[in-house]
Amino acid sequence: MFWDQFIELCNQHETTPNPLGRKLGISSGILSRWKTGAMPSTEMLIKLSQYFNVSIDYLVFGDQALEQQPDNAIVVTDQNERILITHYRALHYLNQIKVLSSVIEEAEKEQKPQ
Repeated sequence: MFWDQFIELCNQHETTPNPLGRKLGISSGILSRWKTGAMPSTEMLIKLSQYFNVSIDYLVFGDQALEQQPDNAIVVTDQNERILITHYRALHYLNQIKVLSSVIEEAEKEQKPQ
């Protein structure tokens, strides 16, 4: 399943496994193991998910990962959301509350009819 999803993502990004492997420091031997069913390491899954801008679940399971998500699941869809979440998590709890309050306030302003 992983290899098929990897190939599809390569195609969507107009690349193939070997050039991408060279770009990301993945040996051809590792690519061959993936092709025969081996799974990438956690570190490599993170690197690939960041490169393709998809979740690790999507990278491993494809559309099945989306089908398994509960209706209220939040899926990070782009790099800006990933950056926001990463920095938010680095904040002290009290500062997280301030940021959250500010975001809610701004969202409510945009939802009000002008």
